[in-house]
Amino acid sequence: MTTSTTTPTPTPTPTPTTLADWRPAASTRLVTLPLGGTVLVDVETLACHELLPEADRLLRTPPGTPVGLTDAHHEFLKQAADDGWITRGRDGEAP
Repeated sequence: MTTSTTTPTPTPTPTPTTLADWRPAASTRLVTLPLGGTVLVDVETLACHELLPEADRLLRTPPGTPVGLTDAHHEFLKQAADDGWITRGRDGEAP
């Protein structure tokens, strides 16, 4: 009888806890779709950016809430800020 072992997929390691402080930019809205899912909509151009559930949760996290961010979270926040979709909650600066 042989025993097979599988190596579990490693979970991304969050960076040290930081405080949530992100929100949609002034020209964007966070919209929940009727059949599920969430998009950021640019109200000036009606361009949409579909969000993964974890990105949706991150943007809906109340300011000041401790969160652990993975590299993927940092990449999303940087890209979304660079594209003008989100800003910092308190001061309007990019994440």
